[in-house]
Amino acid sequence: MIQDGIIDETGNVKRNERIQLRSKMPSIDATEVPWTRLGKSPESRKAAIQSVLENNPKFISLAETIVCNTFLEIESEALALLPIPPLAVGPLEAPSTSAGGHFWAEDETCLPWLDAQAPGSVIYVAFGSLTVFDAERLQELADGLELTGRPFLWVVRPNFARWRGCTATRGSRRGRRPCRPRHAPASRMEGPRIRICSNL
Repeated sequence: MIQDGIIDETGNVKRNERIQLRSKMPSIDATEVPWTRLGKSPESRKAAIQSVLENNPKFISLAETIVCNTFLEIESEALALLPIPPLAVGPLEAPSTSAGGHFWAEDETCLPWLDAQAPGSVIYVAFGSLTVFDAERLQELADGLELTGRPFLWVVRPNFARWRGCTATRGSRRGRRPCRPRHAPASRMEGPRIRICSNL
């Protein structure tokens, strides 16, 4: 993307256009790629990008495989982009304890609602700490979840989307819960981006 003039060496978007890495992968705007949001300043973002460009080839040359916490059925196209054959071992179950930290404090206000749902009935939706959608895409996702007819829990960061004109997260929708916890309790929630919760 740097060579194609889409982003510069600091990760800033020079030419905003739709990007499609492989034919069967969805296209995205250049402004939505995660490395455009690395670091707290242009200098730190440039350092992070340069570190990846310099070090990844060295690490790849020493590796026999890349272990990925996913499975081929949902991410075969993305895995095919890796320079050496990956080993898909996921999704792995979350450990009972976690050594990692979180940027947001846990918010347990959704737990009473979860406890009232039937086992295995709740769709859990979360898109990590980097993804940002525009209001139109966010609304489409909300409408799609509503059309499933299933109860869902949607973890949404305060800066998840450009909210102007979007009604997707303004409270519960017909008994669903597209809530905005600061951070869902890890021991109860961790898993893939979208999944059916079986033991909540």
